[in-house]
Amino acid sequence: MVRRDRNHPSVIMWEVSLNETYPADSFRIKSSQIAHEEYPGDNFFTAGDTYGAKSTAWDVPYNSWEDPFGRPQDVQPEKPGFVREYGDYEFGGSLSTTRANRTKGEKALLQNAWNLQWEHNLLMGPKYYPWTVGDASWAFFDGFEGFTKGTSDWGIMDIFRLPKFSYYFFKSQTNPVIYIANWWLPSDTPEKVIVYANCDEVALYLNGHFIKRQFADSGPDTEYGDYEKGGNSFDGGNCTNLNHPPFTFRNIKWKAGNLKAVGFIHGKEVSHVIVNTPLKAVRISLSVDTMGIPLKADGADAIFVHAGLVDKNGTTSCLDNNSFITFRISGPGIIVGPEKVKARGGISTVLIQATNHPGTIILFAYSDGLRQASVCIRSNK
Repeated sequence: MVRRDRNHPSVIMWEVSLNETYPADSFRIKSSQIAHEEYPGDNFFTAGDTYGAKSTAWDVPYNSWEDPFGRPQDVQPEKPGFVREYGDYEFGGSLSTTRANRTKGEKALLQNAWNLQWEHNLLMGPKYYPWTVGDASWAFFDGFEGFTKGTSDWGIMDIFRLPKFSYYFFKSQTNPVIYIANWWLPSDTPEKVIVYANCDEVALYLNGHFIKRQFADSGPDTEYGDYEKGGNSFDGGNCTNLNHPPFTFRNIKWKAGNLKAVGFIHGKEVSHVIVNTPLKAVRISLSVDTMGIPLKADGADAIFVHAGLVDKNGTTSCLDNNSFITFRISGPGIIVGPEKVKARGGISTVLIQATNHPGTIILFAYSDGLRQASVCIRSNK
């Protein structure tokens, strides 16, 4: 593995002993020594579990686990620790409140985001940092595990690579972004509106009317609460160790229309975003997810195409989990999986694979009562 991939600059640490297998200490120590022989120099760092060990020789030992949130690293206290996974199992096991996809609705997606924010803030705080130098969430994408039916929805993006609210929380920690974590659906009672941004201030407008302008959250760090029932989410705190805390607007009364957030840095407007109340779907909108990399005509390369059920404003019908979209294809490509796909939060996704022949692939999408849509995809050698 090391010899094959050692020229990949994206590899930061090398886990050379499979996690959660509890090998003998001598095996762990020898694994690190062999790995360093494969990659000489001081720019190579081995990593591995310290669970159940008395002695290991990792350059970056993984922190251990104490339920629910303890992450000690006392096997190699002279070395920097790393939390290799967090954000899922500690919030309710296989019934973790982190596990949510678009079909579960916006409150479930907000809970997913809060769990990750709360624990990331904890791990970056004085209880762990700087002797714990970083953490990695479990996981970036939703996946599958043996004891559940369907997907395990622990990710910050779903199984089809569509971002959840938590994706924008993490994006706001490093990249310029402003995002309203809300679908602006009808509500009989005032609600919190969460905005992720790396601005100094954010102003909120409803249908063009100013509501309020405020700084980012700055409340105290507190205990999570009942970690199997969602705790005390978005309390305006638990963000003192974040690069860019969210903005929690309280007691916002719903009214149909558009909600706009405007971001300011040093008093100057730098960005804005708008969400609209979804209306009746009138058409299908197709989005080709190439991630900026052209589809390769090699008989293996594949991409997702997302088909959204959208209204006259282009807003996705995010409560639609029942409609079906049927796909047809022409040209040098195939549909991998079923051609009739049920919507998840107003979006159906299909996987398109290129053949060995370059050319133009045309994908058609149909749904009862809506105008059909099509999109051209070019595959290249």
